[in-house]
Amino acid sequence: MPFRMPDIAYLLRYLVLVFVLIGTIQMLKLAISEYRWSLRHALRPARGYFLLALPGTAMSPKVRDREEKRRFHLRERLKEAAAAEIEDTFAAEAEAAFQKQDAFRHKLLEHQSLLTGSDFFQDFDRNPRQAFDSARRRADANMVAQLRAHEAEIARDQAEARERARAKTLAIYPTTVIGREASSDIRVYSRSMRKRHAVIYRYDGEWFIRPQSHRAELRINGQSVDRETALRNHDRIELPGLVFEFIDERQVAAEAGLDYAGAQVDDAYFLDALRVSTKMPFLAFLCFNLLSILCFGLITYYLPNEFLANQELLIGLFSAYLVLMDFYFLFLPKILRYGDRLLLLALGYLSTLGLALQARFCFYRNPWFVRETASGDPKRMAAAVKLLSNRFIVQVGAVLLGATLLFVIALLIKKTLLLEKLSMVCLIITPLFLLATKVLGHGMEDNGADLWIRVGPITIQLTEFAKISYAIVLATFFKNRPKLSTQVFFAIWAALVFFLIMLLPDLGSAMILLPTTLIVFIAMTSEFFKAALVLVASGAAGSLAYLLFPHVQRRISGWTSLWQEVNDQNAQIIYGLQGMARGGLLGRGIGNGNPWGIPLFNSDMVFAIVVEELGLIVGLCCVLFYATIWLRSARGALLARDGFSSSLILGLGTMTFMEAVVVIGGTTGLIPLTGATLPFIARGGSSILAKWIVLALLFGLLARQEAGANRQYLEAER
Repeated sequence: MPFRMPDIAYLLRYLVLVFVLIGTIQMLKLAISEYRWSLRHALRPARGYFLLALPGTAMSPKVRDREEKRRFHLRERLKEAAAAEIEDTFAAEAEAAFQKQDAFRHKLLEHQSLLTGSDFFQDFDRNPRQAFDSARRRADANMVAQLRAHEAEIARDQAEARERARAKTLAIYPTTVIGREASSDIRVYSRSMRKRHAVIYRYDGEWFIRPQSHRAELRINGQSVDRETALRNHDRIELPGLVFEFIDERQVAAEAGLDYAGAQVDDAYFLDALRVSTKMPFLAFLCFNLLSILCFGLITYYLPNEFLANQELLIGLFSAYLVLMDFYFLFLPKILRYGDRLLLLALGYLSTLGLALQARFCFYRNPWFVRETASGDPKRMAAAVKLLSNRFIVQVGAVLLGATLLFVIALLIKKTLLLEKLSMVCLIITPLFLLATKVLGHGMEDNGADLWIRVGPITIQLTEFAKISYAIVLATFFKNRPKLSTQVFFAIWAALVFFLIMLLPDLGSAMILLPTTLIVFIAMTSEFFKAALVLVASGAAGSLAYLLFPHVQRRISGWTSLWQEVNDQNAQIIYGLQGMARGGLLGRGIGNGNPWGIPLFNSDMVFAIVVEELGLIVGLCCVLFYATIWLRSARGALLARDGFSSSLILGLGTMTFMEAVVVIGGTTGLIPLTGATLPFIARGGSSILAKWIVLALLFGLLARQEAGANRQYLEAER
C-alpha cells in the first residue's frame, strides 16, 4: 500500500473533525430554535374546550386561571371599547324595553272600556259623572299594576342577562389542576377547597376529571364522584361554593348546525410547529454521509490480510447501514408524518462513530491478535480471526436489527395505543427482569456486577430492557398529577426496583433512573417538596448501599483517591484521563491510540478512546449529539397533547441523556465510575439493541399528534 493507515488516519482526522463539527452546529442550532419556539407557543390551552364558571351566591369564591395574567394587558387596552360596547348593548335593551312598555300602555288604553266592568252601567244610571270617574280610576289602577308586573319581568330578564355576563370563561390544558394552591392552573380563593382539589386531563382524545383526594368534594351533574369520570358537553362540575360548566365548542357548533372555526385556529398553531420542525438539515445530512463513507472506507481499505475474507461482508454491512439511515432520513418522516429528522441524524452520527471505533478495536493493532498471530499456530490464528470477526458482526448486526425494528416499532406506536395497554405488563416484568438477572446471572461477575445471562452462544443483559419498561410504568403513573395514594404505590414499587438494582449491584442503572424519575415527577406534578424528600431518601439509600456492597465501596474509594495515588480502584479512570490528554483537541487519528492500556476500553471507558483518537472537540460534539436527543424529547413533551405521551417522551429522552452524562462523568472523574455504557458507541449487543428501541419509541411518540390536528396538512399534501 502506498500509504500506511496511521499516516492516512492522522491526516483524515481533520476531515472527521470538519464533518462532525458542521453537523453538530447545524443540528444544535435547529434543535435550540425549535425548542424555544415550542416553549413559547406549545404551552397553550386546549383549543375548543373551556370551563364556564357560573356565578353563585354573593359570597362565591374568586376564581383565576393561568391565562388571566396573559390576558391582563389585552383587557386593559380593550377596556374602554368593551365598556362602551356593553353600555351600548344595555342602552339598546333599555330602549327596546321602553318601546315595549309604550306599546303595552297604548294597548291598555285602547281596551280601557273593557276594564270598567259591568257595574259601570248601573252606576251610570244613578250618577253618570261619578261612574266615569270610578271607571277611569279602576282602569288606571289596573293598567299600572300590569305595567309594574311587566316592568318586573323585564327587570328579571335583564338581571339574568347581567348574571350570564358575569360568568367567567376559564382556559383548560391537557392537564389542568383546580385548587387553592398558587401552582394550580385554575386557582380558587376559598378555604373550603383543597390545595389540589381536582384534576382535569385529556387522554386518548377524551376529557376526564378526578378528585385529588378522598376528602375533595366533587359532584358531576349532581352525582358525587370519587374516581376519574369522563366529561361531556354541558356537564356541570360542582365544587364547594362553585359551579363550572364544561363546554365543548365543537359539539356546541355541531348541535347548532354550524361549522366550528376554532378547529382552524388549532390547526394553524399546529401547522406553525410543523413548518418549523420539518426544516431539512441537508448540510448535516451530507456531512453524515461523508463521515460514514470516510470512516467505513478507511476501515475496509486498510483491513489486515488475515481478515480480507470478511472484506466483502463488511462492505455489505456498512452499505446496508448507510442505505437504511439515508432511506429513513429522506422518506420515513413522510411515511409516518411528522417524523423527527434531527433525532435520526443525531442517532446516525453516534452510531457511525461507534461502528468505526468497534471495527478498529477488532481488526487493527489488537495486541491479543498480534500475540496469537506471532505464535505461528494456524488453529490459534483462525480462532482469533473468527472470534474478532464474530464480535464485530454481532455489534453491527445489533445496529442493523435495531435500525430495521425502528420503522416497525415507530409505526406501531404512532398508530396504536400499545404502550398504554402494556403498562400493567411492564409493572410486573420490570422487577422480574432484575430478579432473573440476579438468579441466572450468578457466577458471571464482571467487576462485581451480575448483569449478563447466557443463552446458548450469546449473552443478554436484561437490565437494559428493564430500563425501558420502567420508563413506561413511570409515564403511566405520571401522565397527570396523580392522587397521593397513587404516588405512594409508585414509590413502594420504585423502591423495590431500586433495591433489586442495588442487589445486582448495578450502580449505573440506579444513577440513570433516579434523575429520570425526579425530572418526570417534577415536570408532571410540580411537587418540589416531595422531590426533595425523594432526594434525601435516595441519599440515605446510597449511604446504605455503600455500607452493604463492597463493589460500591471500591467505586467510591477509587473516585475519592483519584488525585492522591494510583491503585486498583482508580487506575481505570487515571489511564483514561491519560489517554484523553494524549489525544488533545484534534486527536491522533483512528487506529493511532493505545486503548488496550485502559481496562474495559471498548465499553465502560470508550469515551476516553473517542477523545484520544478523534479529539476533545469531537468528544464534545458527541455530548452535544446527546443534548440534541434530549432537546428533541423536551420539545416533543411540550407539543404532545396527552399526558402519557408527554411523560414517556420526556422520560426516554432524559434516560438516554443521563446515561451519557453518567458514563462521560465517570470517565472524566467528575463522578464515581458506574459501569454503564455510552449509548450507541460502546460495545454490547443488548445495549445497542435496547438504545435503538428507545429511539424507535421516541420516534413513534413524536409522530403522534392530536386527533384532527393534522387535517389541513393532510389535505394540502393530497
